Amino acid sequence: MDSDIKNEVPQYVRDVTAIEKTSVRIESESDIAAVAELPVREACIALFRKNIETVMSSANKKNVGYDAHIIIRFDTLSDTNKALAQELGMLCTPTRLGASPTVSLSVPVSESTTVADIQKAFATMVERFEQQPYTCTRLSPEEVADAHAWELESMGVQQPDGTREITLETLLSGVGQYYYFAKDEGLFYPSESAWKRYHESRAEK
Repeated sequence: MDSDIKNEVPQYVRDVTAIEKTSVRIESESDIAAVAELPVREACIALFRKNIETVMSSANKKNVGYDAHIIIRFDTLSDTNKALAQELGMLCTPTRLGASPTVSLSVPVSESTTVADIQKAFATMVERFEQQPYTCTRLSPEEVADAHAWELESMGVQQPDGTREITLETLLSGVGQYYYFAKDEGLFYPSESAWKRYHESRAEK
């Protein structure tokens, strides 16, 4: 009996336990299922299918008295989706150097808010977004070197003036584990699956 209670699907958001996971690279729908809580899970998957990047989401007992939210990356949206995102949510421009702007889509949560209430509210918002080509950060070797300057400080080839020349080989050996390098393009992608999705989404057009 106790086991059945534990496995019961929660009816109210107040009964949803927070998923405490951070820094998870989302490359598939199953990755989303592992980190997105039940009330927002289907909406996050729907956004993924439309090639819209969810930065984070939250819809659990800690949100009672506040809002459930899905935060999407703004700068990779199509122009149409950018306009819609600003209509539906709140644009946040970060102050931290290198951080990307985001839009927070939110739904109020009270003690009586059900999981179905949140699912329906976010589904209504998400269905209005258009399908867009998959977009991800693509970096040149110079941009990767700048982004990881502190990690590469002691690497590279020593120059007469004391500086160090960071070669492609240095980058690949030093920080290559963080990226997928597309040799034909000379660009770094977040992962091999991101590289595949980027080109497959454009081949479908």
